[in-house]
Amino acid sequence: MQLAEARLAFQLVNFEAADRLTNTRQLFAHLVGGLPDGGTESFYILSLNPNRRPICRARIASGISVAAHIRVRDIILTALLAEARMLACVRLQPKGTIRPTLADGRMLWNLNQATQLMDIQLLDYFIAGPNGEYYSCREHGELHE
Repeated sequence: MQLAEARLAFQLVNFEAADRLTNTRQLFAHLVGGLPDGGTESFYILSLNPNRRPICRARIASGISVAAHIRVRDIILTALLAEARMLACVRLQPKGTIRPTLADGRMLWNLNQATQLMDIQLLDYFIAGPNGEYYSCREHGELHE
């Protein structure tokens, strides 16, 4: 006999007409704003509507080497359940460098392919370090429309 557990937890994000996220800095600030400053790696996604207004933020996973353990289908499922047309991802890196790892590169490529097939726009993939520093794959030309 097999047992399976399914979990899906959403965190509502309050938005008003002025909360249209139009640039990378706004998107990053909204994505990491209010997140706990824990000592573990975590991976979050932000689902947005077609007008670039946030719908919800969801934590997909946390733990050591989180980018290597996340499945793209979990990210896509979360975005589809939120009826998102756009999404952005962040991997919180509490220690060390904020440069992308090989796992980040694989995740980005797979996620880019999947979002194109599902007609969801991948806005950015961030790696956030301590003290508000971040690496944006879009700003570094690793993410194309």
